[in-house]
Amino acid sequence: MKDPELIYWTKPPGVFLVATTESGKIVGCICYEQINVDTVEMHRLAVDGKFRGLKIGRKLVQALNDTAKENGYDTMYLETWPRPAEILYKNMEFKFLREKTYLSSAIDFLTGMKLLCYIYRIQ
Repeated sequence: MKDPELIYWTKPPGVFLVATTESGKIVGCICYEQINVDTVEMHRLAVDGKFRGLKIGRKLVQALNDTAKENGYDTMYLETWPRPAEILYKNMEFKFLREKTYLSSAIDFLTGMKLLCYIYRIQ
């Protein structure tokens, strides 16, 4: 990781959240960075494989949305790979915007790799 101290992700106005067990073990994380005065971009949603299926990802996304709302933002944007994350975002009423070229059109065509872009209106 290029930012082991997480300075980039934790420097305001950015926000970095973690999910922990009762004993303090970190089992998931999520963050956002500001794009403009109204919009943040979600990054780094991750849940430890041993703790998947417990709705930790959903709770992290909701906590990040709540934090963004408290901080005055009204829109959250994100880019993700297809499956399984796209199911979570659709279930949470994120709206699909478009597919985005990842590396180049030729490489994307050969590999089938496309990023999916979503937007969410924070309420």
